[in-house]
Amino acid sequence: MLAFERQSRRGSNRIEIEPQALIVAGWTGRDEAALRHHIEELAAIGVPRPSSVPVFYRAATANLTQSSRLQVLGPAPLFRLKDLNRSRLVVKAEDRPAAVAAVGAAVGEVAADRKLRPVRLTVDVDPQ
Repeated sequence: MLAFERQSRRGSNRIEIEPQALIVAGWTGRDEAALRHHIEELAAIGVPRPSSVPVFYRAATANLTQSSRLQVLGPAPLFRLKDLNRSRLVVKAEDRPAAVAAVGAAVGEVAADRKLRPVRLTVDVDPQ
């Protein structure tokens, strides 16, 4: 559920909506030259170029949040183990239940994507 305060000349009121879909636009920007430059920078370090731009993809609505504080740190590279590249993301949020739900939904999305089957994920809810 998302809530908004709507302002008009007649006053204000609160509206709530329950999104049915979340569509994310990637590889997009107002400055096409800067976008192309960014794509080339990423290609130079091994990130595949998109087949077209912009790219649209669906994501779980559980990934939506109105938390006043949500921080994603990383990815930070870790040491290689058994020929696997490893990295870590840390999600910090004031609203712990919403953060746990969003991470769970993201993990579910990765698990459902056939192209990402070789990717292994582990989640530590309260790392020490």
